[in-house]
Amino acid sequence: MKRNLERERKRKQRRKLKQKQLPYLKLLKLADAVFSKWIRVRDDWKCLICGATEQIQNGHLIPRGNKAVRFDPYNCSAICSFCNYRDNYWHFYYEVAFLKRYGAEEMVKLSERANVKIKLTRQDLEEIIRKYSL
Repeated sequence: MKRNLERERKRKQRRKLKQKQLPYLKLLKLADAVFSKWIRVRDDWKCLICGATEQIQNGHLIPRGNKAVRFDPYNCSAICSFCNYRDNYWHFYYEVAFLKRYGAEEMVKLSERANVKIKLTRQDLEEIIRKYSL
C-alpha cells in the first residue's frame, strides 16, 4: 500500500514538472535569443567584418544548423545584416575576419569541434540560457 502511494506521489511530481517546462522548440528559441544577445554585447555591437554599428546580428562562421558549434562563442560574431547576408554568398570575408581575430589554429579547432555529431538536450539548452543570460 505504501509503495503504491509513493509511486503515485512521484508520478504527480513528474507530471507537474512536465507541465511547467517549455516545449523544446521554445526553449531552443530562447537559448538562441539569449546567446545572440550575449555575442552582440561581447563584440560591443560592432560588425566584425565592416565595423558597422547598426542592424547588428549574431553571425555563424559554421552554419547554426551544425548543433555541435551552434552555441560556440568562437563560431559566432556580431556582424551587420548586410555582411551576414553577403556571407551566404561570399564566405571569404567572414573567414578573413575570423583569422585576424583568432588565428588559423583556432579555425582548425573549431572545424574539429564541428565534426562531432551531438543532440542538444533540454538540459544543454537550460545550461546555455543560465550561462549566457545577462
